[in-house]
Amino acid sequence: GAPMGPQLKAIRNGAQIVVATPGRLCDHLRRDEKVLATVNHLVLDEADEMLKLGFMDDLEVIFKAMPETRQTVLFSATLPQSIRAIAERHLRDPKHVKIQTKTQTVTAIEQAHLLV
Repeated sequence: GAPMGPQLKAIRNGAQIVVATPGRLCDHLRRDEKVLATVNHLVLDEADEMLKLGFMDDLEVIFKAMPETRQTVLFSATLPQSIRAIAERHLRDPKHVKIQTKTQTVTAIEQAHLLV
């Protein structure tokens, strides 16, 4: 990964956008527990995958380090009970948006390759 010093400095100086894995954010919190105190927006993409990979404890640490007034957006391809539980605990007045395509996806794709 990238060096933590410049990242931590940028966050402390009011970075507009921070893109990080849960593990890296927790590393920053161990160095400076107030580093996320002024962050107003949290976006969790692939939340279901984060849970599968065991990041729930890290996510709890991140939620606690941020202001309660933050806006949290959570994206998940699936909506298992574990994701619903996170939404109930950490989101205020959550809205569920389900996007469906009007066209069917191809059920069978035939692939081939040619060695030359």
